[in-house]
Amino acid sequence: MRTKLHSGLDGPRLLQMLGEALHKQKTAWRPFTYRPNTNSQAVEVGPQLRDEIVQWLTRLRRQFQFNPETLALSVALLDRFLQSVKARPKYLRCIGISCFYLAAKVLEESEMVPGASEIVQETDCGCTRAELLRMERVILDKLQWDLKRVTTLDFLHIFHALLLCQHPHLLDSVRTSPSRQLSLLTHRYQLCLASHRLLAYSPATQALALLSLELELFRTDYLHITVALQTLAQVDSDKLIGCRETMAQVMSPDKNNPVYMFSPSASIKPGKRKVEQVEQEAFFDGIKRLYNDEASDTTLSTSSSSSSLTSSVAAMTTCGTEARLDTSSLPPLTTVAN
Repeated sequence: MRTKLHSGLDGPRLLQMLGEALHKQKTAWRPFTYRPNTNSQAVEVGPQLRDEIVQWLTRLRRQFQFNPETLALSVALLDRFLQSVKARPKYLRCIGISCFYLAAKVLEESEMVPGASEIVQETDCGCTRAELLRMERVILDKLQWDLKRVTTLDFLHIFHALLLCQHPHLLDSVRTSPSRQLSLLTHRYQLCLASHRLLAYSPATQALALLSLELELFRTDYLHITVALQTLAQVDSDKLIGCRETMAQVMSPDKNNPVYMFSPSASIKPGKRKVEQVEQEAFFDGIKRLYNDEASDTTLSTSSSSSSLTSSVAAMTTCGTEARLDTSSLPPLTTVAN
């Protein structure tokens, strides 16, 4: 699913898109953990090789000037295929370029997609044109010709658009545009793609964790906003906390050279994440207290009508940069998905 969002979409339509994406995730996604290789003569792909091939695909995306969605789908197909078969490392580049080529043919404009011979020559993938086409057929057969994978980037676009729809003044304090912020989030997501550790978390959880880390940099009420979106997406709180922690480590492995920084502005100086200023335990305690305090408020009736859904979305919208989301006004996800 390639998500194209713009300001013309209203709250109910975005909620419908979220429900559809969550349904696809439920039917097609499952957690996966790579078994580490203990010797150099490994007979199947391990976590390090998987991450290296994703980094290679990231470079190819820039080389061919493909959309980030193409990279996201490429990696989703790669991981799904590697879940289905025990692939030998010597075939990994051929598998990777085949997934990349399939994703390009699904998402890119036809004039942007090179021929099979050209992509073999330009990528130095180590396989012939015939081997590429043969591997494509193997992948399609294993995936039952189903290439419509919902990715973290799909959820990130939906969450970001939904948040701005409900909080039109969200970015006033940081003096940046929605497109610029989404571009930065997309770049950070590509850093996370190359970490096999995040495969334990669903695409919705990853997207929400990444957006929550971003909000933490410039919103004092980021916990309330995070909980509101979490209620809509039905993301487990322990999974969300674990995903946030893993993403922070992936994006900022060197404390002396932090990667996770927001775009500088006149009112905010670039710096390290707040998690470096506050003990992780204190943050976890705080978010757990928030869940406990608001547990009774987030339980809503599943019999809400479509008119109450529209009014609930309107109630979530407040004016000014100090706006806060109240989870008690959120509609149940079952109403959205139907």
